[in-house]
Amino acid sequence: MRKLGMATAHRMAMLRNMVTSLIYHERIMTTTPRAKELRRVAEKMVTHAKKANQHHRRLARAFVREEAAVVKLFGILGPRYEDRDGGYTRIMKLGKKRQGDSADMSYIEFVDREGEMRVSKPAQSPEKIAKLAAEAAEAAQKQLQAEATAKAVVDSVANAMSGGMLGGAKFDFRRSKELEQAALSKARLERKEKKKRLLDEAKKE
Repeated sequence: MRKLGMATAHRMAMLRNMVTSLIYHERIMTTTPRAKELRRVAEKMVTHAKKANQHHRRLARAFVREEAAVVKLFGILGPRYEDRDGGYTRIMKLGKKRQGDSADMSYIEFVDREGEMRVSKPAQSPEKIAKLAAEAAEAAQKQLQAEATAKAVVDSVANAMSGGMLGGAKFDFRRSKELEQAALSKARLERKEKKKRLLDEAKKE
């Protein structure tokens, strides 16, 4: 955690005030280092609200200064991010610095709300995630079968040559091992490319 040039008590008091204001207004402007520290605290408060049991309500109430903010946290923000696994806030840096000390300024805001400065990417539905997982599993299974087939071919050729079935030609075990490793490496590379392609398609969608 950044010290921000403050004593611990001063820094925690500032973060408590800022997270309370962020819950109320859902967007505030502050310096970039403070926004980065506030993001950690704000996302932890949302995690408490998503779990929504008595223990996490007490933890949130111990940090958030006002009871009305706690009510909004558990009544509005928690249900809003029920299907989102992290990434509840966004930091957007401003182009100009603060007058006086030239500090870098930023907006920090909650995502998926009315009037947000930039529309967030929607969380993927469980059906979409299940479909992508099934496609990835199918691709991995095909690659494993291809690896097994390549290894079986190399082994059969090696056995044939070592047994004199190919005209008594001298068999090079080192060359056979190199061919086997090349076949396996090619299969692994194809599997990685397939997985990367599936992930890219998921991001585009």
